[in-house]
Amino acid sequence: MPNLRLLVLHLASSLAYDVPAQPIPDPDVAPDSDHLFAYREDSLPRGVPKQTEAGLEQPPLPHFSGTARRAVSHEGPDFAIAAGDYFFCQWKAGDFPKALEGLDAFAAAVKLEAAAGGRRTVGPWMLRILAEDGGTVFQGLRRIDD
Repeated sequence: MPNLRLLVLHLASSLAYDVPAQPIPDPDVAPDSDHLFAYREDSLPRGVPKQTEAGLEQPPLPHFSGTARRAVSHEGPDFAIAAGDYFFCQWKAGDFPKALEGLDAFAAAVKLEAAAGGRRTVGPWMLRILAEDGGTVFQGLRRIDD
């Protein structure tokens, strides 16, 4: 498992996302374009999926799954990452066996850092998938509420 480098990202303007015609429930099968998965606290993955009698435990369903808005629209987006400060980290495809394991490691790092620094976080845990430098990267984001 890689050592995640946790940063604070200041997002100057919001990023808009819309639900695609065919929603994608699993980040491991998402396209390598700008795709966002958002998880509520109670649906955040916890560790590696476990084998049960019925088979491998299913990954949690995201609260939202959508693609970046490419065109100007007069309608509001289905979901937006609002401008503001976020805990952030990025990792490459292959750094973790599953994308949600990376998000789980990110969440653990954020919780430690927030507790140590007396900071509070709010909103969904976000997993963003991007094509970058000829490969796929994953980004974890969590809003800081200071």
